[in-house]
Amino acid sequence: MSGIVLRALGVKNFGPFKDGVYFTTDTDTSKKEFWNNTFSEGDLTFNRISYIFGANGSGKSNFCKAILQIQSLISISPLLSANNPQLLELSPLKITTGDLDRHFLFEASSKDVPSNYMIEILMDGTTYTYSFSIKNGVVISEVLSKKKMRTTVILNRTSPNFNSIQLKSELSSFTPNISVVKERALCLSMAAFLNNPFASKLVDAINSISVVNMASLNGLRNISPDNFNENIRQKCLNVLRDVDPTLNDLSVEFTEEKVDTRKLPLEINDLEGRELIVKNVRVNVQSKHSVYDKDSIVDQIHLPFLKYESSGTIKILGILPIIFQALDSGSPVIIDELENGLHPTMLKLILGLFNSPQTNPMNAQLICTTHALALAENSVRRDQVWVISKDSHGCSSMKRISEYPGTRTTDNIAEKYLSNAFGSIPSFY
Repeated sequence: MSGIVLRALGVKNFGPFKDGVYFTTDTDTSKKEFWNNTFSEGDLTFNRISYIFGANGSGKSNFCKAILQIQSLISISPLLSANNPQLLELSPLKITTGDLDRHFLFEASSKDVPSNYMIEILMDGTTYTYSFSIKNGVVISEVLSKKKMRTTVILNRTSPNFNSIQLKSELSSFTPNISVVKERALCLSMAAFLNNPFASKLVDAINSISVVNMASLNGLRNISPDNFNENIRQKCLNVLRDVDPTLNDLSVEFTEEKVDTRKLPLEINDLEGRELIVKNVRVNVQSKHSVYDKDSIVDQIHLPFLKYESSGTIKILGILPIIFQALDSGSPVIIDELENGLHPTMLKLILGLFNSPQTNPMNAQLICTTHALALAENSVRRDQVWVISKDSHGCSSMKRISEYPGTRTTDNIAEKYLSNAFGSIPSFY
């Protein structure tokens, strides 16, 4: 049983990926390796965890940003269709043309080539492949297909003009409203915005993929009422008690304030009155500790969590709600620099949570970039490990270990990586 499976992700002419990269969580069934850290959906088998290695500046963070770019372009399409520049200036939106175009910078011709994005998701036993291309902020093409027994294209767009859009199956009911799709807006996004049930479900599935950069995980801004219910609070508390034995309890208070409200004029009668409400949620965490007199507890004290806990403990509380929410819902998590600020025992705990069918019955996936080679030393399949490298022209490529010739199940992946067997480590003189 699973929630959402991220099968594949691909980008081209995005960031350092000039020639395109393709990432998949599908297992390489041609390799005879152990299967204890995989899961199956029908005839398909997937890795629970994928590790991405690469030197500093190789493109690991940009790979993580690729899914954020897809989510952002999907989310802002209704704003772009509203034809209201003031909306794009709202904090925390602040959307600029530069946010829409992230083409490869180190080749002059790249600015004249569309950026291509692709995401493939398994949902309810059906694989949905969604791709689109954008140039100078304008949608050049957009395709959505589904595959269960056979492949069917249910959205096909061949130009910026809405007249080029063809819809079938679950999206056919959106056809009467197709004129709201402007040249800078994605059709799937607009269908979801107008409450097409299927489009809304698919967009929600794509947006359910969490992306976290551990290096910039300062404070507790990732904690929200959605991912910190009582069940998750208790799970986090159990882990933190092992980190800090004096910790007895956590109290979390959320304060929501409205930042601004703007109308969304979308040239269609039944959309009059729609509003964009921008809100800011503040979180206040207090920790409850025991005060001892020798071996006896004599008092309890409440402390501001951010002020008195270590940066590592704060990071633990910052990431655990996201992880536990993913485990509960079966949603994928992408973590950049997983090891940043975390003790090896905490890394072991996190990996164990995803690898165990008992703690991960919904088959949530973890995709992480890391420099911690120890993660790839024991009981890791070759098709779980990816390597990103960058050439002398600033172009990054990506490949998994199982695709390199001459690799064996018995190979020590960490040793081979450090010996530059995969050509990903720069030479220093």
